[in-house]
Amino acid sequence: MKTNNDQLQLWQKVTVMLGLLTLMMALMFFLGCLGGALDFNQFSIGGQSGLRTIAGVAISGCLLAAIGFWDK
Repeated sequence: MKTNNDQLQLWQKVTVMLGLLTLMMALMFFLGCLGGALDFNQFSIGGQSGLRTIAGVAISGCLLAAIGFWDK
């Protein structure tokens, strides 16, 4: 498993950074909802709760980062 960013190819670096950015965005939305600046209902999509939507975005970010660190 590669853990050094210098050994990653360009597509892997982009995928890892995109995944981490997505994860941080979901974290900011979650903290904003906990702090009262945002409402979970703003993120409800298709009858799902807003918390579930934010969690789905966070999981997507984790998966993107994991794909970027994938080594054959």
